[in-house]
Amino acid sequence: MGRGPAWRHATMRELPRNRIVSQGEGYAVHECARHRDTPPLSSRPFEPIALRVVIVTSGLFRYRTPSRQALLTPGAMVIGEAMRIRDLEPVDGDAGTMLAFDYSKRLAASVQASMGPGMSALRSLHDGLDAEAGVACLPASKRTVRAFVLATQLAGDSAGDSAGKMPAADADSIAIAVLDTALTAAAEASSAERVAPELEMRIARALRHVERHHADDCSLDALAQEAGLGVFHFLRSFKRCVGQTPCQHVMAVRLREAAEFLATSSARVIDIAIDSGFGDLSHFNASFREAFGVQPSAYRKRYRTERMTA
Repeated sequence: MGRGPAWRHATMRELPRNRIVSQGEGYAVHECARHRDTPPLSSRPFEPIALRVVIVTSGLFRYRTPSRQALLTPGAMVIGEAMRIRDLEPVDGDAGTMLAFDYSKRLAASVQASMGPGMSALRSLHDGLDAEAGVACLPASKRTVRAFVLATQLAGDSAGDSAGKMPAADADSIAIAVLDTALTAAAEASSAERVAPELEMRIARALRHVERHHADDCSLDALAQEAGLGVFHFLRSFKRCVGQTPCQHVMAVRLREAAEFLATSSARVIDIAIDSGFGDLSHFNASFREAFGVQPSAYRKRYRTERMTA
């Protein structure tokens, strides 16, 4: 069975309640725990908020509007002009956490301008999952996994001792990287569609299986069997609920776990690749480099150097 960060298995007593993680010029980051009996985050550090990006950090959430819906796992992102935390509901009353990045108009416009004329925030949102609400849901993927890792590092540092907190410049860079990733991915997001509740719960079973057993057999056949559906029916339904294929989702989870292992353990890279679910080291190296921009060994060295410097 795949190993994972301790926070994923935390009880509600251990889960963080609403708290400010970081604030800077034109942005603020909140951490919020959600449960069916837990009220959502409501406080806002500044007005008006031009854009909000929410990253799911643990648990399984449902985003739903009258015309659309999506299942969101750790690493998934939601971006919108008027994104509301209460629109994300824990599935089956599960406990879960998320990070909300709120951006001012000036900072959002600055990041958008740096992306070039072909990547307008307006087009990104309107081409996303729910144009009528100005909200796009982005599944956990190779594109979003680096932003997820950076965001959780920021949250983890903010919960530690003041002497070990991340420098303000690094926190600013993470806030900008998260927004850049969200805007870029929103332009290419696949729309999820509404499905019957019973079918959604079957897909939720498969998603939980990947979270708990990502290093084991997560083939299309195995996940379809876990959901109790035929392979082709499962594939179509998964894409409708999540916005990408099961293979893409499994890859994102495995890369996320590998990055966590590299940052927190001294295990050999090949052992981390195997523990994360990769059977081939060259495939792992290529996939990791595609997602993070560097080889696994370079990522570990850079992460540790940055921690020592901080």
